[in-house]
Amino acid sequence: MVRIGLMNLILHDISVPKIEHMDTLSKKYDSYEGDEQYSVVMANPLFTGRIATTDMSDKFRIGRPQTELLFIDRMIHMLKPGGKAGVIVSEGVLFGSSKANIDIRKALLMDCQLEAVISLPAGGVFKPYTGVKTAILVFTKVELKAKKFHTEKVWFYELLSDGYSLDDNRKKLMDNPLPYAVDSYKEKLGDDVVDRASQHFYVPVSEIKENDLYQSKVVRFIEISPMIYRELVELQKNTIS
Repeated sequence: MVRIGLMNLILHDISVPKIEHMDTLSKKYDSYEGDEQYSVVMANPLFTGRIATTDMSDKFRIGRPQTELLFIDRMIHMLKPGGKAGVIVSEGVLFGSSKANIDIRKALLMDCQLEAVISLPAGGVFKPYTGVKTAILVFTKVELKAKKFHTEKVWFYELLSDGYSLDDNRKKLMDNPLPYAVDSYKEKLGDDVVDRASQHFYVPVSEIKENDLYQSKVVRFIEISPMIYRELVELQKNTIS
């Protein structure tokens, strides 16, 4: 994989490519790379993986060996202040109730400006490899181990399709909504939509804190996605009627 990656970069005119074969969650990586090195991090880390705790970095604030959480923590350390990350995570990261899940969500809201949570279509985006429901997180680092919230509001977007069939065949469809999602993201800074029945909207961090959404008690963090919100509203209407 390293050789393939190096050749790919060379073919794309990066004359001195740098790819290191190393466990970025290890103590060895700490001594090799250090903190706050990068302006941009893009990643699609392992879902539901676990690592041996014996070689795990001592810098992590997450006490459990869950790779999907540790990678996010590592990215926050790796980013320079003002650096931006885009990472695909399993939606379990957003609504898991363990202390480790809660701690990483707090880190995203406090150490960073969590700009966007883009919910990907259920069941098929990464088929045939996995059917895990996923989301894209976009965040900008402000300061490590912050004592206050640096996130004022979070933009939620429900991507209904990625332009391919949601089965093992993954056939290309006529409709391609990805450019619309990109345009919506670019325009979101001037958008104060709060209608939870729309495809995208903002949630102020004050509401997240007031409802303990990051602590996954009653209304879970991901349950303010448009699709689930509409389902909850419909359920409420049926219950009342």
